[in-house]
Amino acid sequence: MGGSPLNDQKPTCWYISQTWGVHDHRWVTALADLNFEPLVLSLERDGLLIENVRYEIAEHNSRMPIIAGPLQSIMGPLRELPNPKVGLSWAFDLLQPEDPDLSWLVGLDHLIVDSIASRAVAIDAGMRKDQISTLPWGIDTSLFTPEGPKAPLDNLGIAPESPIVLSLRSLEPLYQVQELLEAWPFVIDQHPHTVLLVGNDGSLLPELQAKADESGIASSVRFIGRIPESHLPPLMRAAHVYVSTSPIDGSSVTMLQAMGCQTPIIATATPGNQAWVEPGETGRLYEPGNAQDLAQQISDSLVVDALGNTSMGVAARRSILTSANWYENRRKITSILESI
Repeated sequence: MGGSPLNDQKPTCWYISQTWGVHDHRWVTALADLNFEPLVLSLERDGLLIENVRYEIAEHNSRMPIIAGPLQSIMGPLRELPNPKVGLSWAFDLLQPEDPDLSWLVGLDHLIVDSIASRAVAIDAGMRKDQISTLPWGIDTSLFTPEGPKAPLDNLGIAPESPIVLSLRSLEPLYQVQELLEAWPFVIDQHPHTVLLVGNDGSLLPELQAKADESGIASSVRFIGRIPESHLPPLMRAAHVYVSTSPIDGSSVTMLQAMGCQTPIIATATPGNQAWVEPGETGRLYEPGNAQDLAQQISDSLVVDALGNTSMGVAARRSILTSANWYENRRKITSILESI
């Protein structure tokens, strides 16, 4: 069921997830690079129910640590198992929990969160500070750099002089990408040659495409689908502005990647984003749900970009190098697992 064979030369642990995507892959890779042998179960990838996962774990050594998330859908149902347990927060599970009763978190051996906002929620739920590690998922700072090629966009019918606004959040209700389309008529009124690239995929794609058509903005919007991780740095370098519309972020990896490329960013003014974005210093923030505010922030950013002001991008890159290097941050995993 997705597990890998035991290896006596390496300490073993479980990695349990709802999904199987790029973030799951980076966690499993990190565990292996840190000399652990992770046994991996994904409900979506392996076609499992959480009851199957409980049975699979119970069949193995009960002292094998479990790293699992999201918290309520995955770690919650596993919390009665005798194994040492490390909860892995996926930001939304603490910042917008389905069940507000999080008191059971105190029974975990440890909790990994990606932002100080999520950490505060866990402490409010009763966890001790020494039970929690704040570990931003971070980025590969050697890959996401301002130096390097820019993605050619002529195949999308975009003129070389056109300013580019980029969004890469999932097209699901949770991430509120529709706010960007609501803001767009004002943006192109002020900057008529600007093009919006909407990346990623999701259940709202047909609705968003229809909204673009109905609003008369379709000619300045391109839906470009899911972008492979290796193609992101050139795309972000080609963008004049990166926008993150999610109202519940902890530490958005794509936002950090854009900051690493010195691409000017605009994000929602949430506690998670405020930990990374100092308005006017490392980026811009807007009020979640306020499309007019978002439009004004995009317009202002495009004006500054046209004037050649790159100070915010440089400051953003500096903050990423200091706090969001994934290969530095992930080293904490070893001490966490050893402590339990």
